[in-house]
Amino acid sequence: HRPIGADIDAWLAHWHGVQSPVSAEIQPRIRYVRNEVIRPLTAGAPEIHGIVEEAWPSIEHIVDPMLFFNADGDRERLGVNINRMLDSVGSFIDMDRMRNVTMSEYIVRS
Repeated sequence: HRPIGADIDAWLAHWHGVQSPVSAEIQPRIRYVRNEVIRPLTAGAPEIHGIVEEAWPSIEHIVDPMLFFNADGDRERLGVNINRMLDSVGSFIDMDRMRNVTMSEYIVRS
């Protein structure tokens, strides 16, 4: 969610020009799908401004902050990377309305 009153152009500029590059540098993800939501598809649908889908190399990357934040075992680097991510995300997302869902994907072939 965009913060209430945030300018759409500035919000998109931060998302595309700041957050995405910071995230790409800090997190070893293997897929990043960024979707701007421009309108609800059904009556009464909640307001949502963006949906991001990210994928990681392994479950270990989700549960181990050293891997998730690309810190290579360095606690100082971990702190720096976490703070960079929090500063970037916190400056353009309404953290009170943000929702995260962790899922698994299984590709089944017949």
